[in-house]
Amino acid sequence: MILHPGFMSSFCIAVAALSCLLYLALMIFTLTRRPLKPIHITYSLFTLSLAWWMGFYTLWLLSSTEANAKVLLHTLMAGVTIAPAIFYHFTVTFTGAAAQFKWKTLFAYAISLFFLWANFFTAWFVSSWTQEMAFQWWPRAGHAYSAYIVFGMWVFISALLHMIDEMGHSDGRRKMQLLYLTVGSVIGMIGALFNVPLWYGIPVPPVGNIALAFNVALVAYAIFKWELFDIRIALAKGTTYSFLILGITLVYFAIVFLAELTLRTLLGYSSSLATLIGVCSVALLFHPVEKRAQNISSRIIWGKSAEELAEENDRLHAEVVRSERLRAVGTLAAGMAHEIKNPLTVIQTFTDFLPEKGADPDFRERFHNIVNTELSRISQTVSQLLQFGRPEPPRLAALDPAPLLSDTLELLAGDFLKCRVKVQTDFPQSPCMVEADEQQLKQVFVNLCLNAMQAMHGEGTLCVRVTPTGPQVRIDFLDTGSGIAPQDLQRIWDPFFTTKEHGSGLGLGIVHRIIEEHGGRVEIRSELGKGTVVGVVLPVNLDSGSQDQ
Repeated sequence: MILHPGFMSSFCIAVAALSCLLYLALMIFTLTRRPLKPIHITYSLFTLSLAWWMGFYTLWLLSSTEANAKVLLHTLMAGVTIAPAIFYHFTVTFTGAAAQFKWKTLFAYAISLFFLWANFFTAWFVSSWTQEMAFQWWPRAGHAYSAYIVFGMWVFISALLHMIDEMGHSDGRRKMQLLYLTVGSVIGMIGALFNVPLWYGIPVPPVGNIALAFNVALVAYAIFKWELFDIRIALAKGTTYSFLILGITLVYFAIVFLAELTLRTLLGYSSSLATLIGVCSVALLFHPVEKRAQNISSRIIWGKSAEELAEENDRLHAEVVRSERLRAVGTLAAGMAHEIKNPLTVIQTFTDFLPEKGADPDFRERFHNIVNTELSRISQTVSQLLQFGRPEPPRLAALDPAPLLSDTLELLAGDFLKCRVKVQTDFPQSPCMVEADEQQLKQVFVNLCLNAMQAMHGEGTLCVRVTPTGPQVRIDFLDTGSGIAPQDLQRIWDPFFTTKEHGSGLGLGIVHRIIEEHGGRVEIRSELGKGTVVGVVLPVNLDSGSQDQ
């Protein structure tokens, strides 16, 4: 297909400007979330390099003199030459391998700086200038440019292999984050490579830059949908509605470009600046049409406009939150009544016999012991409930969970021996520092060890394993107990739900709340008759010097 030169020029200018704005928005958003985190810093620098590239790419296409075009081309190439090294740095940081590949990262930066120097101060990058298709001043590749393409592909493939390898060792949300980052990176690279053929005189138009917008979309989706930066966004009527809006938007842009092309033919202008003004004018003219099309489509499919759908979504979300709160209050009230009623019934029964048997010393001693026991049970239930409902905020500090686990297992050694439970540990040789409150984390470990021991009914094996997984540390408790029934797995976090005869049903709820306060998560896998695996996942303390060991 042969593209009209005017259309091609307008398309490339519009796409480059749009990509620049998208990358700038993504950079600002990423950096403002946690500006001191290495992952956020490296990704923000990477998006800045791409925004630099696309911004000066736009100005280069709009340039009206050869001198300006050459200066702008060398300026935009500054972002291009440094981008591979920053992308590799971000990848090894995100996968938790920054310390392991520190020298390789520094080597990538050194080579990028060499290409940056060659771009500005030598003729090795651009050997000559020529007109290609709709572009009046397009560069011809020098030897340094060819070497840069080889270097860039090597760095990109290396980074890609890091993400794929990490994906193979991950699951759940982490795996989906890596999947979208990988796919988005591949799409962005394919789009960027469309700029290469014209450097060698191969007549392939640089229309692939539109893939950079899709790269931003996929990364943004990974951030929002899979909480890469702890953000949740509700999508109106789900994925179907999103694809509907995307389709309407693409049709809208197609209409804009066709209308601008018709306008150019009628008025006979040829300036790139006039083209950009024409595109913007037509876009503003057709914007109400786009909004109207969205509303009509929404009414046809859902029976409501886009604004009404958003209002309904907000209302339903508020109702769900309110009903969940009421359900939680009801559950707590019922559980509390049950837990307190049983001890009170025992105390009431003995109190009824007190006038009749009060003179009996054996009865008084038994009454004293039972009342103390039941009152302690009530006190413990109330304390656990208060801890569940109003936990203290964690006092986070860098610590290695392995020594804390060893202390916990030593503390419970007598209980393990009494219950004939064998304990096995699998800890890494080097420290895996996490951000945690030592006392709260020890409480989590004690609760999970006791749960595992009670699930084995007097005999079995408990294995405690610590595994670093990129920017997280996973702590697994594997027991050979009776397991948990599938229908009970959905309820184990509910307060006062327990399958144990003397359990309060608050232990796992407290564990879940503490780990959530630490920015982590608790995962449980179980099979009846074979045992249970409880995994605690905590964020790594990336600022700790021990990570470099």
